[in-house]
Amino acid sequence: MALLPDGKEIVAGYLAPAAAVCPSCGAAVFLRTRRSMNGQTTTYFWRHSNEINIRCSERNGGSPRTVSLDS
Repeated sequence: MALLPDGKEIVAGYLAPAAAVCPSCGAAVFLRTRRSMNGQTTTYFWRHSNEINIRCSERNGGSPRTVSLDS
């Protein structure tokens, strides 16, 4: 979960904006994706920039959202 500039919560997903704000530390987070080895599943998640707010509680604990790309 991340926040939009107006304070609304946004879940990582294919319709989410490319950048948002971390609700824990207020730093910028960026939407990232990871695909499974077989290409069937895409996982969306928010990521802090490198070396920014290393002690933020959300850096290692956020829950990714997985979307199946069924044909």
